[in-house]
Amino acid sequence: PGAAPGAHVVDLPRRLGFAGAARVGCDRALALGARWVLLLNDDATLEPGALEALGAAAAAAPGAALLGPLLVHDADPTRVDGAGVTLGPLGAGRDADRGVALTAWLAARGGAPRPVAALSGAALLARADLLAQAPLDLAWGMYFEDVDLALSAHARGLGVLLVPSARARHARSASVGAGSPAQRERLARNAVRLVALRWPRRLLPLVLPLAWARLLARAPASAARGEWALARAYARAVVGALRDLPGALARPRPLAWPALRRLRRGSP
Repeated sequence: PGAAPGAHVVDLPRRLGFAGAARVGCDRALALGARWVLLLNDDATLEPGALEALGAAAAAAPGAALLGPLLVHDADPTRVDGAGVTLGPLGAGRDADRGVALTAWLAARGGAPRPVAALSGAALLARADLLAQAPLDLAWGMYFEDVDLALSAHARGLGVLLVPSARARHARSASVGAGSPAQRERLARNAVRLVALRWPRRLLPLVLPLAWARLLARAPASAARGEWALARAYARAVVGALRDLPGALARPRPLAWPALRRLRRGSP
């Protein structure tokens, strides 16, 4: 009831997190024969012409499998909310150029599509064959499923492009709250899982202990500041990361070191 004509509404039996809900939608789109799938979170709104700009960029770059708009702040669309996602050495992902004035960003970088390490799942156009070969991993719950999908594209030699001529307004973490304990917990937990799952095996003896050390330090550091809700969230993240680790190490999907190094330097 209330759906747009031609829409396919899928009722979920329970909350599955962003990765789970998006996976259900992607699977339905693939079953209907879609060639491209647009992921659009409930805290993001495409600006007029954005979808057309993404489609034109996809047609001009047949080797691209993921394309995303330039995200701008919902409350202040004159400022960038994310120009792709960068990867940290210990698994952290950050929205590039967040807070930069939009006019200054465009003056410095221009409006042509540009390769990036990863894109935000808030608004993301994905090629159907990539989603069929590398379906969204339900274990992420929320956060890092978009980074993982981008790494799958890079591993297959497919492009990941930011399309600045397409814009989307992003309210940022409207579901769980920006900076909330729930958000911090999942981000911290999934950063460790990303390292265990995707980093080259020969680097794990160095990088994985460092990622763990950073996670383990967060709960006592938050407690020392009197941030008890955050301390409990980080303690839960430690438990969750421990549960994730055996599965990630048993079924790894590591990138080759040269590819990871290029992504870390920001040059896919």
